[in-house]
Amino acid sequence: GVQFHPESFLTVNGHEMLRSFLGATSGGLVS
Repeated sequence: GVQFHPESFLTVNGHEMLRSFLGATSGGLVS
């Protein structure tokens, strides 16, 4: 499976992926 590492969120790609994830789950509430 896919493993998520804390350090991955420190990268730009990690932030973009996290934002898109939160944006999808919150219905775009998070800008």
